[in-house]
Amino acid sequence: MAIAAGLKVAWISGRVSPAVEFRAHELGVRAVKQGVKDKKSAVEAYLARWKVTKEEAAACGDDLPDFGLFDACGLCACPADASAEVRSRANVVLENLGGRGAVRELVEAVLRKNRDDPEKGQTK
Repeated sequence: MAIAAGLKVAWISGRVSPAVEFRAHELGVRAVKQGVKDKKSAVEAYLARWKVTKEEAAACGDDLPDFGLFDACGLCACPADASAEVRSRANVVLENLGGRGAVRELVEAVLRKNRDDPEKGQTK
């Protein structure tokens, strides 16, 4: 849905898992980095490559290693079951749980915002 709408999507994980690669491919996500220690630098590299500003970028994370994502993006979201520290730092705590629709909820909110308020700039 996000890709079809023209959003740039990257999947950045600290772990390495064939299941992540498979699922990303299934969803059409081509920008996949696994085994990432410095998530902020990984995001910043994608933003530079795609000519996207921090303010246009959104991230979803659920644990302390995701603070690098939050540092690099203007909109920071987390699933309802994220750690307390992450929930306190996120701009948006989603209603859905991780692995149970949280990212979809975020994507739908971004698409709705971009549709309803195109003059305010878009999250890409």
